[in-house]
Amino acid sequence: MTTTAEDINKEFDQKREALIKQLTPISVVGANSTDFPKSTNFQGALVFTIHLDRVPSNDWVQLFQQACHVPRSASQRESNVLGDCIKVIIGSGDDLQFQIDIVKDIISSANQLAAIHLNNKALPKLELERKNALSELKSVNDLQAKAKNLRF
Repeated sequence: MTTTAEDINKEFDQKREALIKQLTPISVVGANSTDFPKSTNFQGALVFTIHLDRVPSNDWVQLFQQACHVPRSASQRESNVLGDCIKVIIGSGDDLQFQIDIVKDIISSANQLAAIHLNNKALPKLELERKNALSELKSVNDLQAKAKNLRF
C-alpha cells in the first residue's frame, strides 16, 4: 500500500487528538469520607482518598508530582496519584477540607503545566514530525518519478 500525504496528515491528526486528550484538565469529583486505611508513613497516619474525574495520563501524573514539590503550606501532606484517585497521607487531627483545597491547588498547577507542555513542547514536536514525514514522502515520490524516466 502506498502512503499518501493524506494518510500522513490523518495519522498525525489522530496523534494530535490523542495527545490533547491525554493532557486535558483533570478535576476532583469527590472524596472517600468513610474509609481511612492506616498508613505506615508515620505513627497515626491515615490515607485520605480523593477521586478524580478519570485516570490521568503518565505525563500528567509526572506534572502533578512536579507541582507537589512546590510547598503551599507547612500542613501540606504527601500526595500520590493511583489510578483515578489521589491518596493523601494525613494525621487524625488534619483538616480534611484544607487537604482537599491543597490537592485542588496542586491539580490546578499540574493542569497549567500540562497546557504549557502541550502548547510549547508536545504539539510543536508533533508538527515537526508531521513536516518531516511529509518531506520524506515528497523525496520518495520525486525519486520514484525520476526513476520512471530512466532508460536502460
